Amino acid sequence: MARHPGSGLAVLGAALAILPAAAVAQIAAPAGGGAPPAVVGWLAQPSGTVWVAPGAGQPWQPALANQPLQSGEVVATAPDGETTLGVMAMRAVLGPSSEFAIDDLGAGGVSATETSGEVALDLSQLPPGARVDVATPRGTVEIAEPGHYEIAAGAEDQPTIVTALGGAASIVNGAAVENVGPGQTATLSNDPNGTIAVAVSAATPDPLLRSVIASSAPRPQVAPPPEVAQMTGGVNLAAYGTWSAVPAYGTVWFPNVAVGWVPYRDGRWVYVAPWGWTWVDADPWGFAPFHYGRWVQVGPRWGWVPVAPGIQVSFGIPVYAPALVNFFAAGSIGGIGVTVTAGALAAGLVGWVPLGPGEIYRPPFAVSPAYIRQVNVYNVRNINTIKLDQVVNNRITINHFVNHDALTTVPATVLAEGRPVLPAYRRPPAETLAAFRALPDGAPVHPGAHPVGAAPERPVSVPAPMSPEPPPPTAVHPPAVQPAHPPVEPQRTVAIHPPAPPRQPEPYRPEVVHPPAPQPAHPPAEPPRPTYVRPPEPPRPPESARPADVRMPVRPPAPPDHQQHPERQDQRQN
Repeated sequence: MARHPGSGLAVLGAALAILPAAAVAQIAAPAGGGAPPAVVGWLAQPSGTVWVAPGAGQPWQPALANQPLQSGEVVATAPDGETTLGVMAMRAVLGPSSEFAIDDLGAGGVSATETSGEVALDLSQLPPGARVDVATPRGTVEIAEPGHYEIAAGAEDQPTIVTALGGAASIVNGAAVENVGPGQTATLSNDPNGTIAVAVSAATPDPLLRSVIASSAPRPQVAPPPEVAQMTGGVNLAAYGTWSAVPAYGTVWFPNVAVGWVPYRDGRWVYVAPWGWTWVDADPWGFAPFHYGRWVQVGPRWGWVPVAPGIQVSFGIPVYAPALVNFFAAGSIGGIGVTVTAGALAAGLVGWVPLGPGEIYRPPFAVSPAYIRQVNVYNVRNINTIKLDQVVNNRITINHFVNHDALTTVPATVLAEGRPVLPAYRRPPAETLAAFRALPDGAPVHPGAHPVGAAPERPVSVPAPMSPEPPPPTAVHPPAVQPAHPPVEPQRTVAIHPPAPPRQPEPYRPEVVHPPAPQPAHPPAEPPRPTYVRPPEPPRPPESARPADVRMPVRPPAPPDHQQHPERQDQRQN
């Protein structure tokens, strides 16, 4: 439930007393009860070795499938690594030995810095007004047209290569602009006289780009609500379930899951500032249905309702939530107003119920009235009934919620330590269920009761590792069937002085706490990440200011092509 800025302070203060100072800093709410980011990225389908850092120069952590990404975070892949990043309906696939910093993301697009390696972009449904900017060592690639693209960052001895298929891009370096039209590849390299030589030729997409094109999302027979394209991960669902029209709930998505599956049970909780406890699901599709919309049982099947029926007016982009559940507790941490102690955290049980259609989500952190309405606006018909200062008391039981039979309970330490939930789940007896009460401030426990750096029990990367075939060099594109394209232009030399590689920006942002995990064994101690993912050149001044956010309904990522990447088919079956 929502915590008014002045509510639950006695309980919170006692909990903070048992935490180290660093942990206290990590759980701070947005300053002044403001709004956390409405748009987040999604780290999906990590394969091999993949790392994430909360910012430039910050320690690297092993990546978790389905973890959220914020502006400022950096993703890197080892020579055996590959991963997919999603922002609303956009999809970016990082190849081996790549480093990609998310400078800024929002409804108007994405600004990023590609320090090394290559990235393939599926922007096939990029709407007018939206754009994607990717800074490279030899200029910024600006994309404002739908299509498929590939960008190889290059290095001092390797060219920067930009390929456009079905779209167009511009490479901007100061006052110089190089245009790349549909079906063209631009190769930028340093020449002996200190300028950059630019060669434009017919596009020759390599296997990474071809696999992205081949794995475009299937079109469902029943179209989902248009708002789904604005929910990060929403367009990925057509490959893992079925969209159906249900009279009572509108357009509903039914996942292909085993009998007995329950939402918010197969996964883990991680603490991510500024939201707090965030659900990280174990299923490959497990992002949008756990951060937007509501769940409901239709007969024996679970279905996800992204937008309540009867809501037809656009209220802006759907707002990301860390988990759309209501927390309960029993035992020594269940009493309302009882001081929380370390012993009580260890002894009690924590549970949660998925919110159903029409049920209000009240964030367990201080927010403004505008935010709490915006995060509920697509799922609660009469948002004027939402009161920010309305708190749940100990008269609210599980039976008040439509999905009360889907209660998941674990010892409080399982949540506090970020351990997988499913192995620890046990259905409590009826007398214990009767004792469960909703928590007044929504937060069951706080992080910090476990040793920092404890090894996670879940594998770092859910999908199977990539095939042992060596990755193609980033600067060489293998021959391929050439699509229709303009006449090939001759090579020419442009008087552009090569800049130093772009530095990774360090915007101010709240610290992100990922599940406790060991640092990768192979990165050297100084710097804290592998030398093969660091840029070989010194930093340069930051790029110019990024464009303002603009709304961007975009088109779905799709499942990987099993012909090009057999391991992606394995993941889909999981």
